[in-house]
Amino acid sequence: MKRTRFAILLAGLYFLFSANAYAIGNVCSNFDISFENNADHDIKLTKFEYYDFNKNKWKTENLLGVDGIKTIDPGETWTKKRDFEKVEDRDTRFRTTFQNVIDGTASQKQTILSSVFRCEDRGEKTITFESSTTGDVVGNVCDNFNITFENESGDEIKVKKLEYFDFNKSKWKTENMFGVDGHQKINPGASWTKRRDLGKVGGTDTKFRATYQRAIGGNKWRQNETVTTADFTCTNGGSRSVVIEDNDEANAQSVKLVHDEGSELGLAALAIRNRFPFLNDAQRSKNPKFIDSHTKNYGTGHAELKGYGITMIAHHGHKPTPSFDTINYWRGELDQPNELFFQKGKNNREKQWNIIGMGYGLVFDPDDPPTLDADGYSYPFLVHEAGYHRLGDGGFDCADDGDLKTSSWNSGLRIDAAGKMNVTRDDIKNRTSLRKKRHGRLWTIHVWFDPETGLPVVTNTDPWARQASDALRVDDCAFYYQQP
Repeated sequence: MKRTRFAILLAGLYFLFSANAYAIGNVCSNFDISFENNADHDIKLTKFEYYDFNKNKWKTENLLGVDGIKTIDPGETWTKKRDFEKVEDRDTRFRTTFQNVIDGTASQKQTILSSVFRCEDRGEKTITFESSTTGDVVGNVCDNFNITFENESGDEIKVKKLEYFDFNKSKWKTENMFGVDGHQKINPGASWTKRRDLGKVGGTDTKFRATYQRAIGGNKWRQNETVTTADFTCTNGGSRSVVIEDNDEANAQSVKLVHDEGSELGLAALAIRNRFPFLNDAQRSKNPKFIDSHTKNYGTGHAELKGYGITMIAHHGHKPTPSFDTINYWRGELDQPNELFFQKGKNNREKQWNIIGMGYGLVFDPDDPPTLDADGYSYPFLVHEAGYHRLGDGGFDCADDGDLKTSSWNSGLRIDAAGKMNVTRDDIKNRTSLRKKRHGRLWTIHVWFDPETGLPVVTNTDPWARQASDALRVDDCAFYYQQP
């Protein structure tokens, strides 16, 4: 009898703790979903779903009660608190099926999609329904507002998207103003004006964000760039210009070239953000394994580099400190980077250290400089200079000619500023006695995730500078573009 009771007790404890572990680790709990009816008629909700990006499928959440419907009167908001399985601290989005009910008659079923967002415990999201009646004005409208695009660059541009910011809702709204083609081309020195009514921002502050491309030649265009205006008050009959200027940095690939959510690089970024949302997700990964390439305190801590954060590299070794002869180099798939970048938090809870970017590293061949080809655009890789990772503080020292072995120097090898010589790990002196790990030149390219949208941009360093003020400085010699 005692053994039976003990077995039952153990089974109960196992069930209790395993169930709690599941809830704590996988459920986005106490999340408030609000449905806001700004239309002039009833809205009947018939189905609600959320998306599991790990499983790539929609999951139905039964929040509409026994009848499976919920009717929301005009001007009312209905809020429900729910727990969502398998999406805690991960991206998801909502899909709501509904009907417009006008004069007692329900329309055909329609769906409305939310934007992608990260589901956090005790978070909130609002689904808003606007009036479907033609010409009906919902809320404060900024009427007859003239929006002008001025092309002050030396290239033809193609404006593809205009958004304006609703500060009350803290979100961008897309204004569909480019007709059937979905874009407007503007020659150098020319301008184009369109008059629009902008909902919900009449008499309040807003700002514009335009997405555009520069012409390369023929039918080729550079990847998307964005420009954002300063804040201004939107008044009826007012006007505002969005000015696109020359930017010499564009040719150096250092401006924010934004890839859309559905683009090749955008989908890859989404997959990586969901697979490795936090540093400990990378540390637990088995295929591939990741190791911190800038450890401090001789392998016991994470060093944060200014412009990069915490850098994890894929490898097949077993040491707590980086060994650069065990690097797994990139194999060409956008959703399989071999570098991950994380933002170090204010505490030591690595679960809260968010991913902020990814990168691709290749073996260095100076005669065959690679490019990252995505969405019709080619980005040149950077040269990561040969040098030494310091195991004490986690910093990096670029190699110079004094670090070359005598045999390498005598062969004519130099640490040239143009990055045209193939300096390998074996060409520079071993500095392990100084607590430094060496590596030769590498090819690398970095992709950073917008903290607001998660969309990727390709630049050397984090454009949003998400590192602490005491992060270690990285010398300019560490990363640069190969010179002709």
